[in-house]
Amino acid sequence: MSLSEQQKNDILNLFQGAGVEKLFLFEQAPDDKLNNARESYASLMKDDEVFVLLYDDTVFGSANEGFLLTSSRLFQKNIAEQGAFINIANITDITVKHRLLTSNVLVHSEMGALNMTLTESSSRKNDIVVHLLQRTIEILKNTNSGAMPTNTNVTQKLQCRGCGAGRQNAMDACEYCGTRF
Repeated sequence: MSLSEQQKNDILNLFQGAGVEKLFLFEQAPDDKLNNARESYASLMKDDEVFVLLYDDTVFGSANEGFLLTSSRLFQKNIAEQGAFINIANITDITVKHRLLTSNVLVHSEMGALNMTLTESSSRKNDIVVHLLQRTIEILKNTNSGAMPTNTNVTQKLQCRGCGAGRQNAMDACEYCGTRF
């Protein structure tokens, strides 16, 4: 499934200034990382799936663990576990539970939940990663289904210039990335 130019631009704008070192978009992903992720846990990626996002959750940067988002599926692998995937059309919600040194991300669907562990010790950084993942999936799902994107209103919605999260006018800083308004 291909991406429209609007989808690609919306995703690029979302990530502009996000400042998360382990996230790679489209052509920005180094070939070795992308190849390692595909071999390790995304070997079922089809030729017609467009690579969108890679999160490298390894200490030494091999990308053998983490997640890989395509135009139609989310692939993931935690350390010492088998890889798994979920169709983005089936994703209903994403929740985060912070632990002492990790964050557990549950990607919910009608079929159950996919459990991803983010090993970044900063829960704030993990919140940013999850927020960006959620928004990217919304862009992919809403445009794929032909529905109007959820962030499109007749009136202009205030957004954080750092990560693109919606915000209320009275806020002093973004609750996801900490950018001051």
